[in-house]
Amino acid sequence: MAKIFFRTLLWICLLGWNGRRLAAQVLPETGTRSAAMGNASVTQTDAWAAFNNQAGLAFLKLPTLALSTSRPFLLNELADHAGVAAYPSGFGTVALSIQYDGFQAFNQQKIGLAYARKISESISGGIQFDYFNTSISNYGKAGAVSVEAGALVRISKPLSFGFQVFNPVQSRLGFGEQEHLPVVFRAGLTYEEADRFQLSVETEKNLSESPRFKAGLEYKIIRQLSLRGGIMTNPFISSFGLGLQLGNFQLDLASSYHQQLGVTPQLGISYALAPRNKHILIDPKL
Repeated sequence: MAKIFFRTLLWICLLGWNGRRLAAQVLPETGTRSAAMGNASVTQTDAWAAFNNQAGLAFLKLPTLALSTSRPFLLNELADHAGVAAYPSGFGTVALSIQYDGFQAFNQQKIGLAYARKISESISGGIQFDYFNTSISNYGKAGAVSVEAGALVRISKPLSFGFQVFNPVQSRLGFGEQEHLPVVFRAGLTYEEADRFQLSVETEKNLSESPRFKAGLEYKIIRQLSLRGGIMTNPFISSFGLGLQLGNFQLDLASSYHQQLGVTPQLGISYALAPRNKHILIDPKL
């Protein structure tokens, strides 16, 4: 019992970093590729757009399954696991996402159902309905329903702009004292050169906190191997990683470093549901 109590206390203290209160938490940002790039992800068009900007799903070319796991600050009590199943069609892209964060005595879950569609060849929009649940052993559970939405504009061939808002309806989640889930706005630009070099910059504003700046870059040494790096502020975190494409599989590794709390490793894998065929072009971002 004492072990569970101290683990729960540690969980709450770490979740409260930067002055955030327990009931007002959003689960950690998800996607190993973007984690290696300072979490500058609002313009990304892989399956993890279901967590980062749903409008990016509209540019997905193939049905995709993706999984990721991370261990923030090397603590099992903060382990985060997530998965996405995305299916593009002529009517748009539908995606189901699931995320679990924590351990038996204290955990959070998020389930999201997203829909994204191209408005034109260069503009897309997306929306997602979310269900959140927080569970504390011997204390109870609390749930909330919310929504998030975004837009993505390909301004020119190398330049893209993305915008996303989380919880504009100010849903509540709490124990006893009801508190709002945070309202978060994100906007960013990506410059991509010849599908080999990518630079992304992004600003995130939680209405109850100071803004955060994120920047990340990716460079493909060869078509199958990518190197990545990035930073974010408030607090300052640096990150790096790599991606390896093996046919229809994409393997991603990332690690970020917080000056006070330490290292967070992350592993991700995705699979494009298409037979390997020389006439089919597999998007290297999947």
